[in-house]
Amino acid sequence: MNIPSIDAVCQKIVELIEENTDPPKPLTPDAPLVAELGLESLDIIEMGFSVQETFDFDFSDINPIEELDKLLGGNRLLAEGRLTDEGKRVALGRMPELEAVELPEELTIHKLQEYFTIRTFARLIDEFYRALPEKLESGEPVIIRDFRPCTESGAEVPLPKADSLVMVWVEKQAELLRTGT
Repeated sequence: MNIPSIDAVCQKIVELIEENTDPPKPLTPDAPLVAELGLESLDIIEMGFSVQETFDFDFSDINPIEELDKLLGGNRLLAEGRLTDEGKRVALGRMPELEAVELPEELTIHKLQEYFTIRTFARLIDEFYRALPEKLESGEPVIIRDFRPCTESGAEVPLPKADSLVMVWVEKQAELLRTGT
C-alpha cells in the first residue's frame, strides 16, 4: 500500500490548520499546538474536524492512558488525575514525539493534550493507515489517494474504528506491563 510518509501527513495537517485558523506563531511539526504555539481549544477542535474529513479518519473518544490504568487496577498510571512516573513513561511510549517536549513535572491527563504536536496527529493517522486492509475481499488493492483510503475502482474500503485501534494498544500495553516485558 502507498502509505504517505509522516512528514507528508504533517505538511497536510499544517495546511489544514493554516486554512482554518490564524495561528499566532509559525507552525512546526514538533511544537506543542497549545502549550507552545498558542492555538486555542476551539482551533484544535476545528483542526480535528478538518483532519477527520481530509483523511477519512475518526479520532477515538477513549483516552488510552485512562483505559489502561483502569485495566491495571487504577492508580498505577494516574493518581488523582495526574500522571505517575510510570504513567509518563507509558504516555511517552505511546507518543514518542513528546520526548523532545519539556513536559511539566506535575501533569494531569487532560493537560497532556496541550502538548500534542502536529506529529502526534500524523502518527495517529499513520497507525490508522497501517490498520487498513491490504486488499478487499474481492482482491482489489487498497490505495491512498489524496490522503484518503480507496481503490482504483472506487469500491468502499472498510475503515478501522479508532476505538478498536486504541483498545488493541491498551490490551497490548496491559500485557506488557503485567509481565514486565
